[in-house]
Amino acid sequence: MAWIKSTIGSGGNYSTISAWLAAVGGGAAGDKEAELISDISDAFTVSSITAGTNLWIHSASGHRYKITATAAQMMYINQTTNALSVLVEDVEFDANGTGADSAWYIRRLTGPFTARRCILRNGTSYGIDIENAALANTPDVTLENCLIYGFSSEGIYCNFA
Repeated sequence: MAWIKSTIGSGGNYSTISAWLAAVGGGAAGDKEAELISDISDAFTVSSITAGTNLWIHSASGHRYKITATAAQMMYINQTTNALSVLVEDVEFDANGTGADSAWYIRRLTGPFTARRCILRNGTSYGIDIENAALANTPDVTLENCLIYGFSSEGIYCNFA
């Protein structure tokens, strides 16, 4: 199946990933692609996505665009039902040292999560917080060539409680 592509950012189909997820998340199953075409400010939640959907969030070719936010989590994944995979490539998550507890909070996910060539920086707690429910249900959490720095606690935190 071909990826259904939307552009995110100034002049794009959607101004934020939150707006894109609201539009495509509950629609027909399929492969959904969000291509960042500029830096954005956004904190978004992946939840209640239609079964059989795969999400791919990436910067336009040759770029690494930045997502900034001051929310508790910049990317919060809480997908409790339906098979779903999430792929994030060539994106920088910058919490600016203000408010963002963790850049990525993976609470529950029923499919694989992969991040490639991403930068997570300047948060007030963890770079990535992976909860035990995610570890119990997620087939794979893969980080490839990612840089995590400038957090006041661990870069990667796994809660096994």
